[in-house]
Amino acid sequence: LTHSHPHTLSLLTYPGSLWNLLFQCTQRAALKGAHRFIIRFVSKHPTCVPGHIMLGNHHLQAGTPSFAAYCYSLAFRQKPNDPLVNLSFGIAFLRMVMQRRPVDRHAAVLNAFAVLHNYAALRGETQVRVCVCV
Repeated sequence: LTHSHPHTLSLLTYPGSLWNLLFQCTQRAALKGAHRFIIRFVSKHPTCVPGHIMLGNHHLQAGTPSFAAYCYSLAFRQKPNDPLVNLSFGIAFLRMVMQRRPVDRHAAVLNAFAVLHNYAALRGETQVRVCVCV
């Protein structure tokens, strides 16, 4: 996980499947050190988008959507055209709206729908068709 040895695994060069496995392991094991590991990893590699997404997911799960939105904004600065980053960012804004005392509810709603509209445009056509039956 570090670059100290030439034969050490590097999370920076592996595809999303390795990141998914790491996230599932940390969630199922409920490790207290997983959050600290991700924070240390992101501080060492500030341009690693999967690390920011993973840290944002931890903050959403912990009930701090404002910190999650900050993590997703760092990922959004790196990859503004990534649908997953846009979806996560929009969900974080919606979670901020649903808090008891949001800072600015109207601005958060507008930001959420703007980012989710961007997500819908980036996602493109899906296989799921919505049927409105009258």
